Amino acid sequence: MKKLLLSALLLLLSGNAFSQYAVKGGTVYTMAGEVIKNGVILVDGGKIKEVGKDTDVDIPSDYKVFSFKVVTPGLIDARTSVGLSGILNYAHDQDQLEKSDAVQPELRAIDAYNPNEDLVTYLRNLGVTTLHTGHSRGALASGQTMIVKTLNEPGSGSILDSAFAVSFSLGSIVSQNYKTPGTSAKGMAILRDYFKKAADYLKKKDKKDDKTPSVNLTLEALASVLKGDLKALIFANTSVEIAAAIRLAEEFGFSFYLDGASESYLWLKELKSRAASPHYGACIRQ
Repeated sequence: MKKLLLSALLLLLSGNAFSQYAVKGGTVYTMAGEVIKNGVILVDGGKIKEVGKDTDVDIPSDYKVFSFKVVTPGLIDARTSVGLSGILNYAHDQDQLEKSDAVQPELRAIDAYNPNEDLVTYLRNLGVTTLHTGHSRGALASGQTMIVKTLNEPGSGSILDSAFAVSFSLGSIVSQNYKTPGTSAKGMAILRDYFKKAADYLKKKDKKDDKTPSVNLTLEALASVLKGDLKALIFANTSVEIAAAIRLAEEFGFSFYLDGASESYLWLKELKSRAASPHYGACIRQ
């Protein structure tokens, strides 16, 4: 059963083998409605064209047909550093956290992501078809994340979003990797200072006069967070850290996702109200 399921997953993922094909499934889980018994999925050019019961879907005569007992959409890893971190877990294949500075939001995941990394293949073979991957937790601003399919063919169009969010971390995890900041309050002060500089940078750029500042990649990345072009992905576990994340977002008017969020149950009312706001949206990922 497991082999049949994984075969179906990988077939749908690697749609380049056949441009047009049909997948018959004894049980088809669409994740968008009721389970379909004796279902059919039509795929054209790597895109799902139609899904339904075998009595309702006509399979074109030129389509290649595959049959499986169970078919389900591919799995999504919502937060990882796979492709930057490697399967060997040695220094030479760990590229997800730059330790020269605690604030480096300009670092791009796409510049370090290796689609041929064995760990990407390992996850694909387990049915994971999409990754939200990039620079990891552990720095005040460790860098950017991206959304990518677990394909490894060159030019396959596997990159869905080359720059999705900037990864931030609050609390003691930062002091485990950097000498500065040593405390949570110092870390927040540093972030506030950087965001103030980014806000001033944006104002000066908008004036477009002789005093237009030269490009600063760090401030460009933070300015993108302020504008909403990049999301803020904030790793915060304790109630104190979550409160600090909310205050930071309120002060500078950006939306954010919570990563970790162990004590988010203490802030559900606040987080729900911000999820409904166009300015201070918050999603919890644990």
